[in-house]
Order: sequence, then C-alpha cells, then structure tokens
Amino acid sequence: MKRNFTDWAVKGAACTLAALLWFHAVTEHTYQKEIDIRLQVEGVPPDLSTEELMVANVLPSRVRVLVSGRGKDLLSLKEEDFFLRVQPRGTNPGSVSSYRLSPDQVENLAAGADVQVRKIVEPREIEVEIDKRSERMIDVEPVLVLELADAYKQIGKVKIDPPQVKFTGPSRRLQKIRSVRTDSLVLRDVHEDLDLQVGLRPPEGIRFELSPATVRLSVEVQELAESSIAEVPVQVRNGGGRNIQLAPAKVRVRVRGGADLIGKLKSEQIYLYVDYREENAGNGLSVQARPDSSFEVIALEPSQVEVAGR
Repeated sequence: MKRNFTDWAVKGAACTLAALLWFHAVTEHTYQKEIDIRLQVEGVPPDLSTEELMVANVLPSRVRVLVSGRGKDLLSLKEEDFFLRVQPRGTNPGSVSSYRLSPDQVENLAAGADVQVRKIVEPREIEVEIDKRSERMIDVEPVLVLELADAYKQIGKVKIDPPQVKFTGPSRRLQKIRSVRTDSLVLRDVHEDLDLQVGLRPPEGIRFELSPATVRLSVEVQELAESSIAEVPVQVRNGGGRNIQLAPAKVRVRVRGGADLIGKLKSEQIYLYVDYREENAGNGLSVQARPDSSFEVIALEPSQVEVAGR
C-alpha cells in the first residue's frame, strides 16, 4: 500500500513539472490579441483673441487596437495601461479636422511589459470640431406623464426647481438650443403629492456641461370633490364700452377639483363671461367659464342670461 502511494506521488510530481514546463514554453511564444484602449483628446489652446476653445463634437471614448507580445506579457496586460493621445491642430472656431490614428500615438504606462501595438483596428480616423466655449441659462422642460388614480386630480402645473440650468458647450450649437428635457417618467395610479429628483437629457452629439445636472419636480395631487358656489358674477366681453346689464347678473356654479382647493374656493376666483356679439342672434347669451387648471366648471345655473331691458 505504501509503495502504491509513493508511485502515485512520483507520477503527480512528474505531471506537475510537465505542466509547468509546458506553461513556461507557451507563455514565451509571441501572440496577438485585440484590446480596447482609451482615446484621449487633449484640450485646445486659446486662439489669438484669448477666448477659450473646446472640442465641440462627441468622440468615441475607446479605440480598438491589435497588440502582440509574449504570452506571459499578454496575460498580465491591462487595457487601462494604454491610451491613444490626439492633440487638435486647429485653433479657429468652427474648424473641422480629420486625424488618422496610428500605433505611434499609443502610449504604454505599464513598466516592463514588452507589448507592441501593431495596428489600429477601429476607428482608424476621427473628426474633431473646434468651437468657442460658451454658456447660457436654458429652460428645463419636464417630460412627465401622470396617470391619476380614480377620483384624484392634479392641482396646477408641474413645478420645476430650478426652472433653468446653466448649459456650457460649443457656442454655435448652443445658440440653437431652446430648452433641455428631463428624463422621461411615466407614473401610474398616482394618489398623492410627488416630489422627484430627475436627471436631464441634453441634445445628443455635442459636448456639454450642465449645472446642476438634476432638477426637482413637484406635483400637487388631491382627491376630487364637488361644490356649488352661488352668486358668481358674469362679465361682458366685446361690449364696445357700453354699460350693459345682464339678467341675471350672477349665476350658480358647480365646480369639481381637489378637495383642499374646492373647500376654499371663492366666487371671485371664478371668471364667467358672455360674448356680447352673440346678442344679435336674438337669443340668450351663453355663459362661459375661463379655463382654470385648478378646478373644472361642470354646471351653470342658469347657463344663459339676457340683456336687461330688452
């Protein structure tokens, strides 16, 4: 039994030694592989007017290259040790220059690694657009879809804080930007107030900086309620400056809206009117309500009035 164990130990050691010799021989051979390395575009020096310039277009962040080296060097290779550096030549705002990428532009930060860059796989060429750096305040446009729960209502508009953000980017493109949108949100079965921190989605294809990069959206949501408000005055539009009296001059209004708001709603907060130009038809004048995002007028009593003295 002891002899069998000794035989197995000898065989195991021999196999291990053979594997080590094989691994050493293999890792000494030269191989090739493709890796993705960083593309680093240097800053643009100021032009003669001392205005700050910038790279205006979005460039790929990585470049695929073919490298070769001994197996052991490739095994220990880290992609982050390599980067391809491009120094823009143009200093004129609006200039666009093409750059052919070459292995000579690749820098290796790994000390002692004998790895050579053989060729650029993709992209082999890039275009760099130069422009003046500019900044301006841009309106924020919320992209928010709310599906309210039954018997609930949104009170007022979506509030944005801050309503504008500072947008820093290439001058020529910045002039065409009117607003910046928030990330798109769809919320269902909403039955309470909302207070959300959301990101911004600026136009694609340009370099930019946003400050701040997020905004706060708040929405007031209340349970629906109805109320009847008496003695709401009716105004006359298009009366030509004449003192026109209506009969009746006030009507009863039934409104629907958020419970908190409806409970405090006063008659002077509801704007009713008639268009005097309709009087020529010889019929009563239809009472109309000016739209209000806070509440809805669902009934008027009476819904028509007459010109007094006719």
